[in-house]
Amino acid sequence: MRYPTRNGLIIPPYELGFITPEENDFKYRRVTNHHHYWTRRQYEKTAVRHTFRNLVDNVSPLVVEQHRGLHDKYSPPPIPHEGLMIDVLDEYLALNGVINLVREKATNETREMSPEHWQQTRLNYRSGHEN
Repeated sequence: MRYPTRNGLIIPPYELGFITPEENDFKYRRVTNHHHYWTRRQYEKTAVRHTFRNLVDNVSPLVVEQHRGLHDKYSPPPIPHEGLMIDVLDEYLALNGVINLVREKATNETREMSPEHWQQTRLNYRSGHEN
């Protein structure tokens, strides 16, 4: 079964009955980060997709067993239209002043994308010069 969406965006796993990890789960390393939009390969094609996938709002901590269960139960959601991805990122930037991203290979770390870097990414995408 395909992972459910609403208006082109995923329904957060906690709304589907997956449980928020407790403090002890983190303490004993029983938690992994679930990227709402998978697989990674599908989102590496453009900087906009990559940025959208790693937006902190698009990653949720799940207990390892639940994370496995989610992937066993659901196939990846459809890839949102890139215009929608840009809208989500623009809104996040407007609310937060920067775009906070989970590091791809070190998912317990975050980094900030400056407004200037995001604007350059958008310009490159729109002009067809991305990547």
